[in-house]
Amino acid sequence: MYVLNYTERYINFLAAFITALIFVALLILDIHIFKIQNNKYQKNTMSSVHIYKTYIKLSNNRNNYEISDNYVVNTKNIYTYISKKVSSDDKSKIIAKEENRIAKDNKNEKQMNTNLNKKNSESASINIYLTNKWRIKIPKLNIDAPISEGTSQEALRRTVGHFSQTDKWNGNVALAGHNRGYKCNFFQEIKKLQKDDLIIYSTEKGKRTYKVTMNKVIKETDWSYIQNTKDNRITLITCEANRRAYRRCIQAIELL
Repeated sequence: MYVLNYTERYINFLAAFITALIFVALLILDIHIFKIQNNKYQKNTMSSVHIYKTYIKLSNNRNNYEISDNYVVNTKNIYTYISKKVSSDDKSKIIAKEENRIAKDNKNEKQMNTNLNKKNSESASINIYLTNKWRIKIPKLNIDAPISEGTSQEALRRTVGHFSQTDKWNGNVALAGHNRGYKCNFFQEIKKLQKDDLIIYSTEKGKRTYKVTMNKVIKETDWSYIQNTKDNRITLITCEANRRAYRRCIQAIELL
């Protein structure tokens, strides 16, 4: 029987160890090469994403960035060159992802602008409420409201509206206002007004005080109460709750 001596066993062990070491080294090298290739791919991919995103944004918003058409064209050329290194499937995914992202950014920007406009509108409402000299005051009802021209929804949303067919100072001054369902329901309680209650009306021309002489319900089609008069009076018109065909009408004569 042949028996390996010490030297032969040592040589065999050393050969097996070296073989295993070479195998591990080759495996590590293969992993390293894969990582390098993967990083290059990701770098190319991210470059394509960045260039494409830049191109889209510059194309759609060149006026905002104040840039020339040549800059946009050059950006497109760079994108075209880099995108050749990315597979068509991956490029489609990248493009779709970035377009969705840009659309989301535009949506968020639009919402921010909407919120800003709303905030500015509210600020304007506060400003006109506090500083407008054209006003109506009814002490009994604690009403102190600004007035604006016209009776459109926009005017009545923030103020009491003035019927444009009536004069602002002389004769019959006719005003309209909401009494429910809106943020500014200035005429909500005017149905409680009684004879001799006071109404104070102010413009840039001065101030007049009126004494209530009439509080009644009229038909929606009855415009006789806002016709011009020789005496100075003020007429307030508002809706009648749950009665679409009728209006509440208050009239007051100037207190001399």
